[in-house]
Amino acid sequence: MIATLVVFRAPIPPVETEFQAVHIAVPPKPPQPPSAGDAARTAAEIQPVPIPPTTPLHVINVAQNINFQVDTTKVMEQALSHLDLPSSQGTGMTQGGGNLGSGLGTAGNVNFFGVQTAGKRIAFLLDYSGSMEGAFRKTMEKQLEASLSKLPEGTQVILICWAGPAWLYNQTAPQIAKKWKKIDNYDNFTTIPGIMIDPPKWIDINAGSVTEIMKDIRAQVSAPGGTDWRQPFRYAMQADPPPDVIFFLTDGQIPPATTDRDLTAISTAMDKVGAAPQVNCLWIENPTQKATAMETLAARYKGEFRRVSDKTANQ
Repeated sequence: MIATLVVFRAPIPPVETEFQAVHIAVPPKPPQPPSAGDAARTAAEIQPVPIPPTTPLHVINVAQNINFQVDTTKVMEQALSHLDLPSSQGTGMTQGGGNLGSGLGTAGNVNFFGVQTAGKRIAFLLDYSGSMEGAFRKTMEKQLEASLSKLPEGTQVILICWAGPAWLYNQTAPQIAKKWKKIDNYDNFTTIPGIMIDPPKWIDINAGSVTEIMKDIRAQVSAPGGTDWRQPFRYAMQADPPPDVIFFLTDGQIPPATTDRDLTAISTAMDKVGAAPQVNCLWIENPTQKATAMETLAARYKGEFRRVSDKTANQ
């Protein structure tokens, strides 16, 4: 006779239950009542029907002498797909600030001058002061294009150009000059009272958007006479939602006397919107200056500080 054994796959709600029939050939019983020895031999003759192996496999013993194999891969995948897990428990997480991982969706890997991290919303704060003209500006723009081109579609970016003032990547310093004024020193700028600056908007990364971004970036005109770190951070934190990751690149340092003022202003801009993005600081090294303030800023927001040059650009 033919006995049918039904294998029940783990009933994990709300996964759809599946059944698989396994047919096992059982020799007919002898017409006379079996002796103890005959019963033992009959049990030994029962063999499982081979089932093609799957991965992973769990072997379950039934009645101590029948083995069958259960593939749990699909069952577990379906079960996990219905769980409402917090986004911070997702994959693709890297060390970062308090906001990294909050509603990221699929975080795109980014590599800028060798600093690697991941984020859904990435802000590039790029120094376009007069001292940035020349070979390194070309290197910076080449690195930027490579970084943007490798981001997966769906990643969002904003690009803030800055010197004393700050402006969007698709504007130029001469176009926004009348909205800003220098208060006293080269590191102390402010907007003209009553003047509004254009809000930053997230750009969805795709082949077309990278081309348009780089067209506007290469059209930038340097703004001489200023290095105010506060302004690009204040501008970036106006984005809605705020960034997960910031890359802050400059060849200039702020005076030691105003370091605390500037770092406090940056913290205030973040606290105002309740976010703490990871901040990675890239410094085009100047042997006459120290990078203490940039090192402090990167450490405070769990990012990386790196000295960069033409020699380190491809590392």
